[in-house]
Amino acid sequence: MKAPESNVELADVQGLLAGGYGKLPVAQFILLQIIDAQRATYWLRRLADDLTNAAQNPDDGAVNLAFTLSGFQALGMPQQAWELFSQEFQQSMAAPHRAKKLGDLNESDPKRWQWGGPSNQPIDLLLMLYARSLDELNDRLTTYQAGFAAGGVQIVHLPAVSAPASLEKEHFGFVDGISQPAVEGLPRSATNSFAQNTTRTGEFILGYPNQYNCLPDRVVWQKSGLPDDDFSKNGTYVVFRQLEQDVRGFWTSARQAAQKLHKRADADTCLQVAAKWIGRSPDGTPTTYFPNTDKQTDNQPPNDFAYAQADPHGLGCPLGAHIRRANPRDALGPTPDISAVVSSKHRLLRRGRLYGPPLVNSMAPADMLAALDEQATETEPRGLYFIALNANLSRQFEFVQQTWLLNGKFGGLYNDADPIMGRAPFTTQAEPFAQRTDSLPAFVTVRGGAYFFMPGLRAIRLLTE
Repeated sequence: MKAPESNVELADVQGLLAGGYGKLPVAQFILLQIIDAQRATYWLRRLADDLTNAAQNPDDGAVNLAFTLSGFQALGMPQQAWELFSQEFQQSMAAPHRAKKLGDLNESDPKRWQWGGPSNQPIDLLLMLYARSLDELNDRLTTYQAGFAAGGVQIVHLPAVSAPASLEKEHFGFVDGISQPAVEGLPRSATNSFAQNTTRTGEFILGYPNQYNCLPDRVVWQKSGLPDDDFSKNGTYVVFRQLEQDVRGFWTSARQAAQKLHKRADADTCLQVAAKWIGRSPDGTPTTYFPNTDKQTDNQPPNDFAYAQADPHGLGCPLGAHIRRANPRDALGPTPDISAVVSSKHRLLRRGRLYGPPLVNSMAPADMLAALDEQATETEPRGLYFIALNANLSRQFEFVQQTWLLNGKFGGLYNDADPIMGRAPFTTQAEPFAQRTDSLPAFVTVRGGAYFFMPGLRAIRLLTE
């Protein structure tokens, strides 16, 4: 199908906004600090020619770049410009009040982070490399590393390479990334569209109308060569978090819950319990359509569904299930239509990648359950580099995290929380009585995080002049 004409300046937008580089299964994310601004300026000027844009659909490698506030400051952006970035970006993800808002407490406290926390070395840049194979990625990394010292930058943290066994499944064994929003003007997302899932460009790319039919706040910098002095046009905010997953803990808890709720803990029953937590079966089938089964459909997992008519009481997809919290669709009220409009103003483009070895190579939940009976031998952590793109950190990422995922009263519940985030009970709506699982442990621990801004290519070039 031919993509519709786009009014988005695709050649100026960095490619990660257009897609997650599915043809490039391995990735390396490099966290850098600028140690010599003048040399870094020259290095960035050359790097700008390597950056992948949204008009490309690369199949042999891709490079993208994002900045923290300190990165812009180090390169000489004046205060009257950088102070126009959002408060969330300026204050950083690790600020105490912001960490509390995001639920980054206890083991996820920024004071414990491996990078990005208050006791860690400052980060100025996030360089993202994608390749077809580990060999090609290593070649690309070696080339860039050779130029870091002369380029006035140094590595702050080099997270583990992302070379997952599957780009479709996350480590708990569930198909992920099914419900990405389709974005007007981005050709590669236009074929994945239905009315409720299509969002205005300005929800993700600054400089274009958003769901309010308004232009997002912009960063004005009176600099020669910058159209309308708009530094932020064709840019986006990037949420980057390293989330370590306790896969053994997840399936152990599912087994315990199955035994308590159903008096049996065979694999099928455990899968049903876990599917209720997520809101989809491991193959991606929504439990709203197929409650109490995990049978695979013939086609791709469906995404064109809603809750208000099909599942208003959560008998299929529980009211507190992960996907229902992350995207309530038409379930919030006061009417389904109004709820759908509200939900459309809090969407995220997710571009995450896995790290670490899977618990079992098949990544099949039944095999993971069998592995629980074997002595744990793995020592290498596993998890997700959570990468989300949005035009408004407060209204999109932070709102979803605080008001939907972590809200104990979400959907009329009493004291639940997202079952993946844990540290709260989980209620499974059922007839004649709801079933309640006592407080679940946290299956995800934050190991690092930061807010970045990914400018358009023209803005990066002007930044380095």
